[in-house]
Amino acid sequence: MNYYQPQGWVDISVYDTPNVAGQYHLYRDPVYLRGAQFLEELRGLVGDEAFFASLRDYVARYTYRQANAAGFFELLRQHSAKNLSPVISKYFNKEGQ
Repeated sequence: MNYYQPQGWVDISVYDTPNVAGQYHLYRDPVYLRGAQFLEELRGLVGDEAFFASLRDYVARYTYRQANAAGFFELLRQHSAKNLSPVISKYFNKEGQ
């Protein structure tokens, strides 16, 4: 993913990207590629135990429900006392909300 040198905010809406043929990377790069970079950096910050415990709780809470970023960060903060703000502000335009 780093090969493509993705840029942009992870929380960009598909409706905010130009609808131009061949320009799928304008959505792919920030959402999927930077999203993967974000998760990897977050995992490194909080550690494997807290990261995977948060993911398990997130899946359990949102199975058959609409998931959201606020719930994700709420659960992550329950499992880790680390300051998430620097990582969130690096990847999200709206501070993870």
